[in-house]
Amino acid sequence: MGRKWTTKDQEEFLTGWGPRYKQASEKKNYMFFWDDLFSAWFIAFPEAVAADVVNIAPELWSPEQQETAQKGILQRKAQLRDWFRNHMRPDCRVDSPGYIRKLVKLHEQKNTGKRSRKATEMYSARFYQGSDTQKTVQKRLRDEAPRDSAGELIQETKAEKSSRRMKIYGAEIMAAWKGATEEQTSEVLVALDESRMRRMSEEDNDPMPDDQQEGLRRLPRLMDVAAKEMHDVSGWYFTILSGGRGAAGVVQTASFHLGQTRNGVDFEHAYSDFNEVVMKPWTSFVRNLCGESGAQVPASERSTLEHVPNQGSVGPPSPSSRSPIPRPPIPQEGLVGNGHRTPQMAQPEGGTDGTARTPTPTPPSGDGSENVSPRHSEGEVAQAEPQASNSPPPENAPSSTSGGREDGPVRAEPQLPHSSSPPPARSPPPENTNDRRRSPSHDATVEHNTTLRASQGLRPDSWLQQALKRLRATEGPDWREAVDLWEGIERNQLEKAQPEGTKQRFSTVNRPPQIARWFAYGRNFTTDPDISDIAQYEQELLTWWAYLQPEWRTSTDPLPLPLYHTPEGQNWSVLKVTGSNGLLIVMMAFAWWGKAVGLSPLWLTATADLKHTLKALANLCEETGSVPRRSTIKERRGAGTNIGKENSTLAGRRRKQAEAAPLARVSSKRRKQADPPTVPPTRVTRSSAVHKVDDGTVDGLGTNAIEESTISQYYLTTGLTVEA
Repeated sequence: MGRKWTTKDQEEFLTGWGPRYKQASEKKNYMFFWDDLFSAWFIAFPEAVAADVVNIAPELWSPEQQETAQKGILQRKAQLRDWFRNHMRPDCRVDSPGYIRKLVKLHEQKNTGKRSRKATEMYSARFYQGSDTQKTVQKRLRDEAPRDSAGELIQETKAEKSSRRMKIYGAEIMAAWKGATEEQTSEVLVALDESRMRRMSEEDNDPMPDDQQEGLRRLPRLMDVAAKEMHDVSGWYFTILSGGRGAAGVVQTASFHLGQTRNGVDFEHAYSDFNEVVMKPWTSFVRNLCGESGAQVPASERSTLEHVPNQGSVGPPSPSSRSPIPRPPIPQEGLVGNGHRTPQMAQPEGGTDGTARTPTPTPPSGDGSENVSPRHSEGEVAQAEPQASNSPPPENAPSSTSGGREDGPVRAEPQLPHSSSPPPARSPPPENTNDRRRSPSHDATVEHNTTLRASQGLRPDSWLQQALKRLRATEGPDWREAVDLWEGIERNQLEKAQPEGTKQRFSTVNRPPQIARWFAYGRNFTTDPDISDIAQYEQELLTWWAYLQPEWRTSTDPLPLPLYHTPEGQNWSVLKVTGSNGLLIVMMAFAWWGKAVGLSPLWLTATADLKHTLKALANLCEETGSVPRRSTIKERRGAGTNIGKENSTLAGRRRKQAEAAPLARVSSKRRKQADPPTVPPTRVTRSSAVHKVDDGTVDGLGTNAIEESTISQYYLTTGLTVEA
């Protein structure tokens, strides 16, 4: 810190602006603060001007005089900024990536003791300002400035000039101290003794309440940064327990966890008895450290670090006696199982009088002689010990059904009331009296899903409600109608007692990677995955959308052919995939794209195509009254018409009749129309602005396969032009 340049009045003025500076520092927005400060400062302390222009109006000054005055004002503003940065900056800048190294350095300094001021430093603080030594230093700085062979000054960097100044200053101040008078020497030695005594008394005192409160406020962020950097250095995961008296004198305890399973579950949530077995003894231990000997309190009277809500978080909440903790945030990409949370200190929930309660603690469940260890997931460093009776239940551990598949359904843990008694045993699910043959794995899956839904009380269409809320947050002329059409298709399936939708899944070939990331992070409908390269995402999404189309809609252009009336002998079965793993994924991908680019021409065109496609699917569902059969690989490739045993089954014949009924009506209508004249084959070209369509035969699907009414409706909707 440089020498003091403010007077007592100026320092009091600047100190009064301290709270506003801290407020602006927390928001990282200083624009209005500096403007207001400069205006108030120059009104209270006008800048001094040269004597030759004191009695001259500023507008009459020469350009050189105006430049000199402006330079003085700029220097004063720089001084004001430096003053606040030096006097009002936070004690712990925990956002710094090298914060752990700073902590180690501070620890080493503390172990070796704080350095006392040297005699030369004390002498400089008392006698340097305005002395002959200061003038000598300034003169040497000017005279000893580096010059070239022609005698011209060489431009120095700030670091070079500062280094040269410190060498000159050190030499001159040492010479001045050696030549100091007896009075000056005596005053310096007395000041050094007072400084040492004051430092020793400060070390013995407890921190002030205001300082402690500020430290507790920074503690969660400090632990978060420290744990992440320790993980980067060692690759280990951490659970940090802390506790002590707060500013109000109340004992508080806290826990912080870094490390999550593939299901987004940290140690506290994975270990069902964490509060009883870990935090309760820790709270009693902290109370003993704070002088409350023998005090043991239930978990309900301790304080924990409540985690700041983070949009995009996944993972089940922990059933406990305190307030529900928001789910942990999405882990950083590329670091599997390394989730972290940013917590904040909370006040104790039990009792507001600040006194400690000491009821008899409830003993932890299980035999105390056993080695109690939580179940470790993949990526954790410790070896799993033999499980005790209080180990986490299978629902909290990763499983092949919930966490192994990227597109598996998300299982949310319900909020359970705290109770020291064991939970009641669940009644076995009713036996299925259906005569259909089922495999053992199918029975186990049905039993598991039924029990899970019964225990959680989840509605089958809960994912549909969440998806609709997210999809309707995106605007677009055709988008809203597309969302309504998709909702109708999905609700049609729910009314047919098919809450899980069809069993098929869309292909992952050419699929944008953001979809897999959305699966991995638990299908969070409130937070969209990051799209760093919008152009690449557009290309990948349109390529995937085109790949999903039936063969009679395929095209070499970004979008499929605008064919929405089913040609004879064809169907939409490859696109009629409903449920949480079907068209929902397409809708979400389009919604993310729309939010990223807004109402761009390409997005408007693509959503119009999506709308008409969904309309065709909805009409087909209404006509057939059921979900059409999805075509096999042989049928999609056109390799023959024999479908094996299905022709001999009643279900197969009925399905073929249902699919053929609307096609027969379309075919009879076309036969009544006059045959058009022979024209060259159709060529459909696309861009983000203009589509050219020549009516005629398309890919051997018959003349007028692209009907005029459909083309007009499509391109009028998208606002594009059609050229013959």
